[in-house]
Amino acid sequence: MSQPASPDSSFGEKLFDTTCKALIPPQTVPVDAVAEIWTLGALIKLSGGNTVFVAYTEAARLEASNYRVSITASNGQNIALSQFGMKYDSFAQKLTESWGNALAKALLMEESTVVYESPCFYAIQDMRVPGQAPAACRARIYETALVILSSNVLPIRIPFSQIQTVDLQNFKVRLTAKNGVTIELSRLANVTQFFVEKLREAMRALEATSIETIKANVPSATFDELQKLSWLMVEGRAAPRKDVDQISLGLWSKLEKSVEFSPLSQSYDYISSIGVPNLECVGLKKSKDIVHIWFMIPVMGEVSVGGNAIVLEVTSETGHATYLFRVMPRAEFATTAAERFSEQAAIVIGDLNEAIIATGFRREPIYLSGDQLNTPEYSKYLYAADHLEPLKLLRERFFARIIHTGLDQWKADLTDALHFNTSIIEATPRWTKSKLDFVEPQETTPMISSPPVSERKSIPIIQNLNVEAPPGPSMPDKVVVLSRMDADDSGNVKLCLRDSDFEQDIWITVTSDDATKLGAFPGTKVKISLQKNA
Repeated sequence: MSQPASPDSSFGEKLFDTTCKALIPPQTVPVDAVAEIWTLGALIKLSGGNTVFVAYTEAARLEASNYRVSITASNGQNIALSQFGMKYDSFAQKLTESWGNALAKALLMEESTVVYESPCFYAIQDMRVPGQAPAACRARIYETALVILSSNVLPIRIPFSQIQTVDLQNFKVRLTAKNGVTIELSRLANVTQFFVEKLREAMRALEATSIETIKANVPSATFDELQKLSWLMVEGRAAPRKDVDQISLGLWSKLEKSVEFSPLSQSYDYISSIGVPNLECVGLKKSKDIVHIWFMIPVMGEVSVGGNAIVLEVTSETGHATYLFRVMPRAEFATTAAERFSEQAAIVIGDLNEAIIATGFRREPIYLSGDQLNTPEYSKYLYAADHLEPLKLLRERFFARIIHTGLDQWKADLTDALHFNTSIIEATPRWTKSKLDFVEPQETTPMISSPPVSERKSIPIIQNLNVEAPPGPSMPDKVVVLSRMDADDSGNVKLCLRDSDFEQDIWITVTSDDATKLGAFPGTKVKISLQKNA
């Protein structure tokens, strides 16, 4: 029966068990066995024989019908289970559920909130693959996507932003995607109408979140600008400048203001100065009431100084990092004209944009090395690294990660990484100085991020922060402006205080907890007590 596993079990949690008959090659006759369902796989204990564990990520196919269960492993070996007695239905249902849940999680499709879920049948109508018969599945509605969990194929994720229409016809739900593919859900019985309502409700909620996030960060956007921009930036997508300019010529400068009030301000200005003009992208992603700002800018450069990269930054890390992705094959770059590079960069930015969304803005599985993925701590990303096409694309093009430890050092590292990218011709090597051991915090970890513009109307004053007096003439205590926030390798937050009376900026270090308590963000006014050293 169901019982919890020990916390350190590599099988996960035990969900169900039953006696049955099992046939596992090279056996030719079924034998008595105990079949256990765990969150990460099925454990088959043969009486007087071996014990076999099949991880769901190693199961190529699972079939349950006619009171029999068949599990086909990735090596082609088949495990046949039968004679469950009264427990067959419960075992088959729990096994297929666990298989789908495990693969959805392994493929980074899992979200924290399930809006609604129902068993049904699905069929994909694609002119390129005719004659597909309906198959049993569970259709799960998340906050940003519909996921189809079948027992014989990998889970299918359909982002709401890719769904063009949702129609109810003859008790069947028909979803038309923007690529022309139609997905038909049937046999939903008396929940058919309710399922459609929940799906449409979730899609509307996602659109509303996009509008709310943009309105908070671009408060001067007009009604027309807000609606059209929300379509571009749904799910947190980075909006390309050329598309924003088509909405309104003054809208891009409004959107850039959100970057100016974030920890990305100085790096955005610098990368823009060396990047390809008019190909910038800026995105706003809301997660747990925190708005994260991110951008992508292509840098062409040249072979002698470095380049051939898309530079990406996001504020959701404590001590935000810079990610570099290769645009074109290194051997081809040396002879590529600027126009050709711009065309290719625009395509790659589009691919990266969709891939970042598909992987849920997770950066760890992008930059972790193969050796790190093969450790217990990060093995959760192994399956996705091998089977999830968007993640494979990101890992293939990624070549450097740079942590902000100070503007000058960051610039030097960025220059070195860009030069590395044009000084070799091999396709896959990464910049060896990449910071791969500074792991992004979990979503439950407090993060320093720029609040919505609507919350900046009344700028707070942090009182009496004692700091060492800067170079220059003596002066009384005064109010200065927090110009930027950064982080050191220990995860502490560095605050940069700026004032025209100072000969240079003042940098002070506080813990991330203290920074959170202070409510500090760029633009905050800080009353400091200046102290001269003895």
